[in-house]
Amino acid sequence: KVQRELKQTGKAARGMGAGVSSAGAAMGGMAAAINPVTAALAIVAVGFIAVVAAAKLTKDAFVGTIKATLKLADELDTITKKAQSIGATNTDLQLVTNAMALFGVESGATLKSLQHFNRQMGKAMLPDAPKLLTDAFDRLGFSAEELSKMPLGERFVALASGLEKYSGAATRGADANEFLGRSSKDALTAFNKGGAAMRAAMDDVGRYGIASEQAFRNAENLVDAQLRLELAFKGLKTDALEPLMPVLEGVIQGMADLLVGMD
Repeated sequence: KVQRELKQTGKAARGMGAGVSSAGAAMGGMAAAINPVTAALAIVAVGFIAVVAAAKLTKDAFVGTIKATLKLADELDTITKKAQSIGATNTDLQLVTNAMALFGVESGATLKSLQHFNRQMGKAMLPDAPKLLTDAFDRLGFSAEELSKMPLGERFVALASGLEKYSGAATRGADANEFLGRSSKDALTAFNKGGAAMRAAMDDVGRYGIASEQAFRNAENLVDAQLRLELAFKGLKTDALEPLMPVLEGVIQGMADLLVGMD
């Protein structure tokens, strides 16, 4: 009985071996057939990944453009406010600050110098103007009134031309400090070059491009629109949440009363 069983098992094993062989051949044939499909799917997958990457790139570029636009609008609006604070045009302020930057003077230091010079011009035109200040304008060769009527760019050229004529560095430094305040040390690196160099620097800046007045108007309008949007959101939030305040007040007061009454 055992021998018969073994004999039958052997036949079954041989049959299974033949089946495995034929299955292997079938698998090989199927693999050969699948390869082109796999290749095609791989190409489609690569294409899909490329599309996804392109979509992300497009989204990032779009978001980046919006952020850059808002940042630029904020920067231009800041320039407008600074120009208005010293009675200058946006164009003149750009020309002066960028020309000074060519001489290595930071725009912040330039703006401080401009603000101080504006105050000193105004002070010098008062009836009780300090003699120390009026004498400094006399040495410069331009009165405060003359300078105040000039556009900002021309005023800076005149200031540089006047300081250039000083015979001594000590007197020049003292009067520059009187005109420009604590930022005069930085500003003198530019003014020491003279009026012609200052004008050439401003021409250079103008040649390579500055923001137009239209760009400044658009920036101011965009910043104002952002402010209106913030106010609208704040109003909406107030309308939505204000009714909850009495409810929360009651809950909080109730909890306080409960805690007070506890042992």
